[in-house]
Amino acid sequence: MLFTAKCKEAETNCICTIGGASFEAGSGPSRAAPRVEVGETLIGAVQLQETGITSSVSKLENNKMNNTSNTEADPYDYYYNIYTLYYASYIWVLAAVGVPGNVACIMTIATMTLTTATLYVVLLAAADLAALVLKAKAGYCSYPEHAQEFVITYWHWIVASIYFFLPFTLLAIFTSLILVRLRRQRKASEAIGETTENTRERSQMRVELPICIMMVCAAIVFLVLTLPTCIYHLIVAWKKINVDTPQQWFAWAMFQQLAISLSEANHAVNFYIYFLSVRMFRSRFKQLMMKLF
Repeated sequence: MLFTAKCKEAETNCICTIGGASFEAGSGPSRAAPRVEVGETLIGAVQLQETGITSSVSKLENNKMNNTSNTEADPYDYYYNIYTLYYASYIWVLAAVGVPGNVACIMTIATMTLTTATLYVVLLAAADLAALVLKAKAGYCSYPEHAQEFVITYWHWIVASIYFFLPFTLLAIFTSLILVRLRRQRKASEAIGETTENTRERSQMRVELPICIMMVCAAIVFLVLTLPTCIYHLIVAWKKINVDTPQQWFAWAMFQQLAISLSEANHAVNFYIYFLSVRMFRSRFKQLMMKLF
């Protein structure tokens, strides 16, 4: 995550941590910035926020700098413009892909027999839809200076666990439990003769088995898309990040933002995973489209 430290007073220095790298910030809260040495120029960088960016780019020129250098292109501005353009657009791309997909998923699953598995898929699609809508609103998080040691030492491990290890572990456990339950039901139905109740159970299994396949595929895609975020936070937790030049700052900032974008893509891709992995889902979706159009 990207954090902005709050300064209590305009005269007080505070610490701003971006991706685990610490920077001094002075002259008020709006000046919190990484210090980037470029020749004789000291460039004040940006306040970065996880779900919204507030730009306060300031340039502090050294007295030794000659007048001809003022006309040269600022590399930090160039990289920062690319970063902000990507940041401002990626969530809308995900929303454009994910909102219709999640709505279509809910409508398609609603045509199937109501089971525990189908209910889970509907709730997951509704949660993904809400996440995409809520992420479109800007916001930010910050921490006081006295919490800096905790953030640098422990926060990245907490984020890696919450974003990656815990969700994937829970998905794997619950998907395995569903598969075990379906296997037991199938064995039980084979042992019992053809009865009305047994026929109903088999019909339910024919619905739940494809749903389980969908969940397994979704869990695998979740692992792939969330892995870069986990790798980033583990790198930051073990290694100090150097952002001594605009190029280094841009590389780390874009790596972090791309990792976050991939993890947030989990909210947008499930419908397409279901459509590609399960024939029954494709068939139901096509039938739904034929009825609507």
